[in-house]
Amino acid sequence: MADLNTMRDVLAHWQAYEADELKLRELCTRTPLDCASIQGSDRTRCMFLEPEHYSWNSDALTDAIVTSAVRFDGVPDSAAPWGWWLDDPAWQAIRALQDALDALETTRAAHAAFCDEADAVVAADETYAELTSTIEAYTAADAEDRAALEEYHAIRNDDEHLRAAGDEAHGRRWWYARIVISVLIAIGGFAAWAFLPDARGPIALAIACAALLVVLLMPLPPKGGMAPWHRHRVNESNQVLDRKIAETKAKMELRSRELEELGEKRDAQLAALLEPYREPREKLEARISQQECAAIEVLEHDLAKVDAAYEPGTLAELPFEEALAAGNEREWQLLETWMDAYSAALPQAIEHAENVLGTEALWLEGHAPYGRRNWSDTPEIVRLMEEEGAQDSDAALALL
Repeated sequence: MADLNTMRDVLAHWQAYEADELKLRELCTRTPLDCASIQGSDRTRCMFLEPEHYSWNSDALTDAIVTSAVRFDGVPDSAAPWGWWLDDPAWQAIRALQDALDALETTRAAHAAFCDEADAVVAADETYAELTSTIEAYTAADAEDRAALEEYHAIRNDDEHLRAAGDEAHGRRWWYARIVISVLIAIGGFAAWAFLPDARGPIALAIACAALLVVLLMPLPPKGGMAPWHRHRVNESNQVLDRKIAETKAKMELRSRELEELGEKRDAQLAALLEPYREPREKLEARISQQECAAIEVLEHDLAKVDAAYEPGTLAELPFEEALAAGNEREWQLLETWMDAYSAALPQAIEHAENVLGTEALWLEGHAPYGRRNWSDTPEIVRLMEEEGAQDSDAALALL
């Protein structure tokens, strides 16, 4: 049996015992991280984000608790969650970074929602939609005319094409001339045979032979000679192309002026639609910028304090995403050193925690008015004595 003052002392020692037991449990169940298993791509991400692939240094924990008298059987895997080391004071900066990035994400989400609302207003405006549709149609037509213009210029300047066409047409006409001459010779030979009966044989034979020799030996004009009639056709074709080129350029110039006017009208309409959203969006963007700077400042302050190789101000000179990645990489390097030191000190830390817990247990065994089975009831017993008027520990225990 104990009075209220004694029970308050028992309560203080029981709470210390619980805290010491929790600390020992954490030491015996939280496996050190094998930092070498963290890939380079994950080292640019924040430490509180669990990587897809990593491994624990189970051997370090096994070696540390092999001589320990305390055992925590049936401890679930969740007893050693990812990032358990962030509870240590050495990593409070990462907790602060997480809070800063959470606030930044909230502001970014608000900014995105605000922009979506503004975009919806613009999309629903018929005037803006009509101007946009007209500009797109004009732009497509302009692209078609530009392609046609390139084709016209290619044909107009293709000397080989024109010369090859001239050779083909010229040669075709000479073959026609041979056929006509052959027909005329045949007619002349037949006329000589019909009207000169006395010398029809020799005359006809001589005419036929001469005509045949002329036809067979008549040379074709040299290639590229381009007969006058074909040159005339080429000139006509070039004149047509020149006219098409001029007409296309005129259309494109007119359309260019119209596109410029339409673009100005659309920009003015867009500015009018977005004007109510301009100032609030600028405020959100300014807040995002401030929060980005605050997040990097957390890393700057921590690295300047704990990383002797870090030159203060380095991260502040980089764009936000690059600065965050660079800062995370340095924090991962620091964690690797911290984990090595933690693993080395773990056996001694477990032994010390066991001794502290044993000291509290001895005190409770000597001063608690009831046995170990009821130690956990101490907070409720003190409450009954303070609030319900129980005279002593026995009376309070009876009320339970």
